[in-house]
Amino acid sequence: MRVFLDASAAAKAERTGVGHYTARLAAALLAEDPSLELVLGVRLGRWRRRRHVLRLDGAPGRVAARWFASGLPSLATRGCAVAHGPDARVVGGRAPQVVTVHDLFSLKSDAWADERFRAQKLERYAEAVACADRILCVSEATARDVESMLRVPRERLVVTPLGVDPAFAPRPPAEVAAVLARLGVRPPYLLFVGLAQPRKNLEAVGTVFGRLAARRDDLRLVLAGPDGYPEGRLDAIVERTGARERVQRLGYASPEDLPALYGGAAALLFPSRDEGFGLPALEAMACGCPVVTSDAGALPEVVGPGGLVFRPDAFDDLEEATARMLEDEDARAAQVARGLARARELPWSRTARATLDAYRAVAR
Repeated sequence: MRVFLDASAAAKAERTGVGHYTARLAAALLAEDPSLELVLGVRLGRWRRRRHVLRLDGAPGRVAARWFASGLPSLATRGCAVAHGPDARVVGGRAPQVVTVHDLFSLKSDAWADERFRAQKLERYAEAVACADRILCVSEATARDVESMLRVPRERLVVTPLGVDPAFAPRPPAEVAAVLARLGVRPPYLLFVGLAQPRKNLEAVGTVFGRLAARRDDLRLVLAGPDGYPEGRLDAIVERTGARERVQRLGYASPEDLPALYGGAAALLFPSRDEGFGLPALEAMACGCPVVTSDAGALPEVVGPGGLVFRPDAFDDLEEATARMLEDEDARAAQVARGLARARELPWSRTARATLDAYRAVAR
């Protein structure tokens, strides 16, 4: 079977979100089905990023690349049994269409998406509902949202939970120490990973850190990800911690550095107000980092017993759980073990198998 996969989102130097999903899914698909052929399409609008297009080694003769224009999808997908848009965007053309929906947060609150972004997403969702033969949802929470908010019959939805890359695993202490030294990070520290924006609830992260920093003068907070808050708002959150000088903002952290950052952290603080999946929580567990997270969106189903789960605004509970990970070695070790066990249940091969089943169903 030959599948056209729109790899446009992966054509960037610093991959996040859908870009990571596209790259990791493509590799997992090829590993899972030796007979599969992939056509990696990149929209012409990404031409300036051509240095960063997705390239896959280890599958000679099974991967092709095509630049394509949105208005001429039939040329791009010629000879393909399925066309897959991994960013809720229908590729088009004559092949059966599959799209992946990661979340619907842009429809839920004015605080999480501006009018332009929401309009763009609504257009994509409407086209997906009208044209897609299957809609892949990265969690049960997203599937419920798609079913209720977009009024899509459940039989058109397939839940394909994300996976964790084998690179995310506990690293030797010497390796962790070397990466932290290069980045200028000093333990003990609490960690947040991801785009800092209102939906991610950095207010709770700052509050919890500020309370604990008042009790421990050696504790630090590391923010690994770009600033997506309205101008000045993240600065204000950091200021309110009362320990601004102990907050380190790394910006984008490379996938190569993330396992060590997770491994060296006392805990990952991830109290989002909504998540379609929440990949940092899964990656942290796989690296032996305790996860203190929220009960919003897909997070409870992702972390299972491997995470400590509370309401996003339950500051006292979040603080108590984080303090326990800092101060109680036995409790921390038990939580790390639960997190590692949970992460082993979600490999990318599982995602690939569910995705291949969807491809085969629509191709038939």
